[in-house]
Amino acid sequence: MSDIISIDDLKSIGSLIQTVELLKKEVELLKIKSLPLDTKNRVALFFDKSTRTINRWIDDGKFIEGVHFNRNDDNILVFIEDAVLEYALTRNR
Repeated sequence: MSDIISIDDLKSIGSLIQTVELLKKEVELLKIKSLPLDTKNRVALFFDKSTRTINRWIDDGKFIEGVHFNRNDDNILVFIEDAVLEYALTRNR
C-alpha cells in the first residue's frame, strides 16, 4: 500500500468535509424546525435572522397580519406556522 495521496483522494476528502458541514447545518435546521413557529423569536431562528429583521419584514409587508400572524389579547404576535413555511418555500423564487 502506498503512502502517497492522490489528487482524487484529496478531492474526495474535500467532498466529504463539505458533506459533513452540510449535514451539521441540516441537523441544526431540524432541531429548529421541530419547534412550533409561533413566536417572533422562533421565526427569526428558523430564518437565521434577528427579531429586528422579522419586524422589518412585517413593516415591508413580507409578513401580513391575518395571513402570516395574528395578535393575541395582549397584542403579542402569534405566527401561523403553515403561512411562515409557505413564505420560506416561495421567498427565493
